[in-house]
Amino acid sequence: MKIKTALHVHVKGDPIDKIPYNFKELIDHASILGFQAIAITCHKHVFPISKAKKYGQKKGILIISGAEIEIENKHVIILNPAKEVLKIKTFSQLKKYKSFHKKSFIIAPHPYYPMTNCLHKKLEKNIDLFDAIEFNYFYTDLINFNKKALKIAKTYNKPVVGTSDCHTLKVLDSTFSEIEIPDSSKLTEKLLFDTIKSNRINVITQPLSVLKCASILIEMLKM
Repeated sequence: MKIKTALHVHVKGDPIDKIPYNFKELIDHASILGFQAIAITCHKHVFPISKAKKYGQKKGILIISGAEIEIENKHVIILNPAKEVLKIKTFSQLKKYKSFHKKSFIIAPHPYYPMTNCLHKKLEKNIDLFDAIEFNYFYTDLINFNKKALKIAKTYNKPVVGTSDCHTLKVLDSTFSEIEIPDSSKLTEKLLFDTIKSNRINVITQPLSVLKCASILIEMLKM
């Protein structure tokens, strides 16, 4: 059974970006698009998902807690985070956190995009801390900063997770991952994470047009 997932999504309440939609609007839209698992990953904030989780159940969608935090000024996504996750400031602390919190899942988001808060060299330096590497939706036929991420993932045998890094609902379906789980299995965070770690995952994506990239940038600059 293939599970359609969006594992890097922001919602209203994000303290850094002004997201125009709330969790119900996200879940309603995701339901129409056939998503079955969504991780809410606000910047520097663990979104309280109890209401979202209940609403997601009604729509047949597993809602996963998460946060996109900054470690040594670099973005790192932690799914199913413990309460102390926002206190992590160094990769040494992340290593200690990971050793005590086996149920969390750590993703390297947009690692080689040209922003100072992207991981760049610190991904390889700390590669053992990451469970997966992101393939980000924002690219075109001519410019694709995911290429090095794919190369590093292959070198270190890390699964690649396709995400929309969603800040606007119109991109939610642009890049996503299909996770292959047994037909009779109940979908849980643990099953999802274990399946990704075993690389039973496919990235579904297509490049954006230059015009669409421009419209997304304009919209995000207003946030």
